[in-house]
Order: sequence, then C-alpha cells, then structure tokens
Amino acid sequence: MSPRPAHKFTQTLIGSAVAAAAMFTASAPAFAGNDPGRSQRTVEVRVADLDLTSQAGKARLAQRIKTASHTVCSPEPTRSLIDKMDYNSCVDVAQTGGKRAMVTLIAQAESGKKFAADTSIQVGN
Repeated sequence: MSPRPAHKFTQTLIGSAVAAAAMFTASAPAFAGNDPGRSQRTVEVRVADLDLTSQAGKARLAQRIKTASHTVCSPEPTRSLIDKMDYNSCVDVAQTGGKRAMVTLIAQAESGKKFAADTSIQVGN
C-alpha cells in the first residue's frame, strides 16, 4: 500500500525543516561573534562621572555602551553578507554584556552607592 499524498507532504516538510535546522546549526559559530579570526577585545567605559539615578545619566551610559560595542567589533565590514552578520552579532553580544553591567550599576546608584572616580565597566566581544 503506497503512502497517502498528505503523508508524503508531511515527510517532505519535516525533512526540509530538519535540513534547514542542520544548516543553521552548522553555520551558527560563524555568526555568533566567536569567530576564531576575530580578536577578543574590550573597551573601558567610564561610569563615575554619570548620575545613574537620572534619565540623562542612564541615556549617556547606554550611548557609551553602544559606541564601545561598535569600537570593539570594528572595523565594520562593507561587502560580505557573512562578515556583516558576524559584525552585527559581535555588536549584539558586546551590547548585551554592557547592558547587564549597566542594570547592576543603576541598581547600586539607586540604592545610594557612590562610585569611585575610576569606576568603569568593560564592554567586549
């Protein structure tokens, strides 16, 4: 007895999904910002001069983290789509780490902690 057409369609759909997942998994390290060809770098972001209890201070720190993330992952590629995707992934990883540190610092500032003059965070890839 031959399989019903709907069953064949389901098998084809599942097979295509598995193949697509395998391709994405195989290529994930190239886009994850952990390319062995990219050097691991960090940039120090100053914090002590900001009032992290104010919206202006929080916005300024967010901008510093964004700028540092682009600096860490530079140079920005201009041609290859894969290189652009790798760059964007690197920036995302760097910004995520910086934003985590930012949340901690804001909580400390709002609880009354005073930061030393050399207080900074490291933003890296």
